[in-house]
Amino acid sequence: MASNDRVLRDARLVSSQRATSRAEFWANLKSNDILIRCLHDTMEQDDSLKAAIAAVVGKNSTPAQQSKLLLAIVAELAGGLDEILNVVARKVTQYHRKQNGVAGASDPFSREDKDEHVISINDDDDSNGYIKRNNNSNDDDSEDDTGDDYYDDNEPHASRSPSPAVKRESDALPAFSLRSLIEYDKRQNKRQPERPSPASFPMKMTDSTPPPVIGKRARSVAGDSLVGTPSVAGSATKKLKSGKDIVFAAALITFLGKVQTTHRTGQSIHDMLRCGKCNEWKRDARVLNCSHVYCHRCVQKLRIEAERGDALLGFRPYCIQPNCTEIVSGKTAVIFAEVMELLVWYDRQSPVVNNIDCKLYMLAKAKEKKPADNTIKNLLAEVSQSKTVAHMAGNAAEPCDLLEMARFARKWLIPERVFKDQ
Repeated sequence: MASNDRVLRDARLVSSQRATSRAEFWANLKSNDILIRCLHDTMEQDDSLKAAIAAVVGKNSTPAQQSKLLLAIVAELAGGLDEILNVVARKVTQYHRKQNGVAGASDPFSREDKDEHVISINDDDDSNGYIKRNNNSNDDDSEDDTGDDYYDDNEPHASRSPSPAVKRESDALPAFSLRSLIEYDKRQNKRQPERPSPASFPMKMTDSTPPPVIGKRARSVAGDSLVGTPSVAGSATKKLKSGKDIVFAAALITFLGKVQTTHRTGQSIHDMLRCGKCNEWKRDARVLNCSHVYCHRCVQKLRIEAERGDALLGFRPYCIQPNCTEIVSGKTAVIFAEVMELLVWYDRQSPVVNNIDCKLYMLAKAKEKKPADNTIKNLLAEVSQSKTVAHMAGNAAEPCDLLEMARFARKWLIPERVFKDQ
């Protein structure tokens, strides 16, 4: 009976671990832009792979075509089929021998078979500076331990060594929970009152951007180099966030929503794009909270005129549109030139224009300005291919989402320095 219970528990554990592993694999695969680009480049050189992808999209693929695509994915992820097949086959064989009690069978997950770039996590190793709580301690400041009694794999690592490279297992710090670290610093502060506040460490880490979470069971050298001291983590994660988490001003989001709604009803948006003072279309446009547009020069004029003062309005610059009392604030929302060009083109299109056509227009304009830019060339080829595949599959493209198009332009077409200068 006990043996059956143990087998049942093992089966449930394996099932849970398998579900977790699959969920992590799918999450990483869906967010792997590099994989998609590499597959696209491979597809351009392999007609059979291109046909297999088109067949899978059209839901009429054969088993051979499905295998072709799967092998291409595995080859891009692993860097080569022979190596990954050899490693997996060898470990499965070793595990089978161990389970069946074959003499001389080695542990398939032993240290010799592990990747030399992966840092081993040892929960019992307390020789790295993080001292575990001793429940038998007779110190006056002892209290009930409210921290975690284990190291959380989901928490980022911090390296005590100034060098990011970790060559030995003893050099790797164990994972730790933030809660346990604060408890430890709190106890240390009671012994040494001159030390800084225990909250100083987490505050430094969260002032700019929280550190990236390293994947479970694999702590690569490159990953640990990003989460060293708090100052290093702040600058490294800020670089990772650039272009990933794009945030626009609320005034711009509201304006794009009104333009999109007006256009979808079949009305012209030309007057909405004109400057409210000089009544001209300008590339360097600003939008106020009232969704009225002004060019940069006219915004400066309004502020200069307000400095003279007015008996009714005082010294504040106001929007000059009829029945509008919005103040021209010091930080107006910028409509980037690439987005304004798109809006002017968008006004001449059908109300059912889709996202793919908008991207093709922006990329074509960008290619005219930078004909030698390989990134723009590759993006243009990729979007054109997606349009062809969607047409072959009979799938209708999504209607144009102006906010999504603005994010696309910000990520790929607008230089970082331009975004910072606004």
